[in-house]
Amino acid sequence: MQPTTVVALTQSFELEISYTDGDGDLGSNSAEIYNMFVEDTRTQLPDSVRTLAYSMPNISSNARKPSIQGKIKIKLPPVLPSAYFPPYPNPEKEETFFRVYIVDRAGNKSNVITTPALTITP
Repeated sequence: MQPTTVVALTQSFELEISYTDGDGDLGSNSAEIYNMFVEDTRTQLPDSVRTLAYSMPNISSNARKPSIQGKIKIKLPPVLPSAYFPPYPNPEKEETFFRVYIVDRAGNKSNVITTPALTITP
């Protein structure tokens, strides 16, 4: 994750994950199918803003052996401070972690990874 400290509401950041898929069935040909999920672990946030859903393009292998591996880098939007939501705490800074997982075309959910801490400053 780069950077590891961001300014709330103004600064985006990037996540890079490595993947290995023995079936080679990651991604989709439709931008309307969400198959990669990034969940903010701060429980005081409403569910509607805690999880971001992304549509990974089809990254299947045309090789005889369908196993694929690689890295995915995504740019995440600026984060909301928890002070925007009841009970309206006003921290000088706060930390969060993100849980990331992928769902393949067969509907199988990947292992869930947890990122290092992201520090959010006002």
